[in-house]
Amino acid sequence: MVRTVALLLAALALGAGCDRAPVRAVIYYNLSQVAASAADDHYQQFADVDGAVVDLGCLVVERRQVNCYDNAGTGEPNLRVAVVECDCPCIDAEADPCDPSRPAVRAGIIRGLVNQSDGAVILGGVDIPTEVELSEATGLFITREPNADPSPQPSSELILDGALYRDGSVVRGALSSPTSELVEGNVTIVPVRDEVSL
Repeated sequence: MVRTVALLLAALALGAGCDRAPVRAVIYYNLSQVAASAADDHYQQFADVDGAVVDLGCLVVERRQVNCYDNAGTGEPNLRVAVVECDCPCIDAEADPCDPSRPAVRAGIIRGLVNQSDGAVILGGVDIPTEVELSEATGLFITREPNADPSPQPSSELILDGALYRDGSVVRGALSSPTSELVEGNVTIVPVRDEVSL
């Protein structure tokens, strides 16, 4: 129930602006071993839909204090490996929302965490609303893109890739690295109907 309410609020917030298209789906990731973004690069998501490559937007991975009250009990913040959705090519910076005296961070919305252990607990999970209809998507891949590259086309540096399949009303897939890197993930794409995720 809490998850449904959170999705409803996210969908309403995204749909509130007159210049925004309605949210069509929510992409849920579980990602492991994804490296932090360098200052001069970012990640970009793409899907294969009806034989065409569709841009799903850009992300950066950086250590962030996801909750401004999350600290180690000593006053020091718990910095976690966060996934931040940002406007391509993710070059804008902003003051750290939790402490402006710290170095600036990449501008964007924290959408979740790369899987990481916190004692006996595994923290992780990313959810990204999208305006793209993905019910017929057959594949999804994530590339590393240089910030200076103006092309909207995918770079050749493939980080994660996987086939998608229908599972009832949702679309699922396992993502793996085409290299020897230990990067992996799973994705579930849930359609949004009438601003409620079913």
